[in-house]
Amino acid sequence: GSDEHPLSVPRDALVRNVSGKTVVWKAVEEADSWQAVPIEVRVGAAGDERVAISIVEKGDTAANNSGTDRETLTAGDRIVIRGHERLQPMQKIKPLLLQEEDPGW
Repeated sequence: GSDEHPLSVPRDALVRNVSGKTVVWKAVEEADSWQAVPIEVRVGAAGDERVAISIVEKGDTAANNSGTDRETLTAGDRIVIRGHERLQPMQKIKPLLLQEEDPGW
């Protein structure tokens, strides 16, 4: 990455897993259903409600670049902020949309 704008997520989206890594669960739509995909992140500056994050790269994935869209986060992606404590990778989920006050996010 170049000088991209840093991503930020609601504080509630951050989950520490059993190995001590911080993840954000991304909601991915696949064939009329939604699945939860864990994205490992590094935590940056924190505001009152939101925390800046950067994505932890998964080693050298240049060789197998298929499906990496689901393993990264970009602005506008849907993420899980409630009920993520017991999620398993690729578990089917039923997202509920939350209306945020700030339309800029």
